Amino acid sequence: MVLSSQIARPDTLRRFATSRKRRHTLRNALIITFAIALVAWVVWPPGAAPTKATVDQPATGGDATSSLAVAGFSAVAGSSPVTQTPSPAAELEAMHKRAAAENARFDAFLRDMKAATTTPTVTPAITPSVTPATTPAPLPFTPAPAPAAAPAAAAAPDTPSLTLALAPTPSAAGHDIAASARRIAESAATVPGSAGTSYRAGMNQIADGKLIEGRRTLSKVLTSGDPSITASDARTIRDTLASINKSLVFSDRLVEGDTIATQHVVASGELLSVIARKYKISYQFIEQINSVDARRIRVGQKLKVIAGPLHAVVDKSDYRMDIFAKETDGTSIYITSFTVGVGKDDSTPIGSFICRSGGKLENPGWTHPRTGEHFGPDDPKNPIGEFWIALQGTDDHTKGVRGYGIHGTIEPDSVGKQASLGCVRMLAKDIEQVYKLLVDGQSTVTIQP
Repeated sequence: MVLSSQIARPDTLRRFATSRKRRHTLRNALIITFAIALVAWVVWPPGAAPTKATVDQPATGGDATSSLAVAGFSAVAGSSPVTQTPSPAAELEAMHKRAAAENARFDAFLRDMKAATTTPTVTPAITPSVTPATTPAPLPFTPAPAPAAAPAAAAAPDTPSLTLALAPTPSAAGHDIAASARRIAESAATVPGSAGTSYRAGMNQIADGKLIEGRRTLSKVLTSGDPSITASDARTIRDTLASINKSLVFSDRLVEGDTIATQHVVASGELLSVIARKYKISYQFIEQINSVDARRIRVGQKLKVIAGPLHAVVDKSDYRMDIFAKETDGTSIYITSFTVGVGKDDSTPIGSFICRSGGKLENPGWTHPRTGEHFGPDDPKNPIGEFWIALQGTDDHTKGVRGYGIHGTIEPDSVGKQASLGCVRMLAKDIEQVYKLLVDGQSTVTIQP
């Protein structure tokens, strides 16, 4: 019995070992099968039919990577047969490309944000919307006066200020103006006489950063009437000065030595309208260049002001209005220009005028002198637009002239032409700006042939 048990035991052990080996083999097979299935699921998502890739035939409108992406989407959606099946390496390469593209877009976004914070732009005054109409051009008239709203009293000392300090002219823009002025000075070598010498000197001063000196020199050339300065030269001077005046005049930037700009410190109880009268400018212009509200100024606040009054010169033949300031010695300093429309058949009178006292009206009503049709202040069909500046003759030829003025129009195509019955008409955005620049009872308007 002992011997038989000893003989039988190894057989039993062999059977047990064989059974365990089979169980391990089955488990390993299942694990391998599951791993293969998992890999297949990752490489070929459910619903995707593995076919031979044809990367050498990209989809229309894209490269091979975009074709693979489209093919993968179609396979998931089950919309159309798949013609391309990306390999894991191709998918990885596509992911890298997409990540690189996103990084590039993000870097561009950061550059744009940085530029926006370091290079502020000056927002122009809001232009009122106008409705085109076929109303006949207005006759010379005196519009019905509308009550003007006076600015409220100065706020208390603890009222928050709305002053927006604008940065100086961006260096890139300043560099462009300087480089342009240098090129102009070199090309002006053919202009003869003292006017040519001053022309080149003024451009070189601007190129050297001496903006105040250059503006004064070129303004003298522009108003000299010297025939050696051609119309093209005069246009170049105006364009150059208008560019630098965007900073010197139409912002709160103060430059040392500026002869037409200064700083005013708000005193206790001062209204912005009182400050404006002191410097012979409009309170709306002070609001504009300092980005403030007349109702929100505070004691001790520093405001940039322009020494007024400003004056206008209308050139009928060129359909242009130039705005000038005057230094204490009477030198005219060019500010900017606007395009205007004038009277049909040369009917706009020439000569000297003044902005009639009380003749600046905002949103005026008007009655047509021929038909008697009345247009209310808020009527979009009102032919004279949103602003009216009445003119009063001051010389022997214009003293008897009545009913003429500067106004807007609902017919913008008529600006730059002889289209009115004598008045000077302007685009909506331009008359709004001129309304801020000229002061009634102070500003003069000279109309030239």
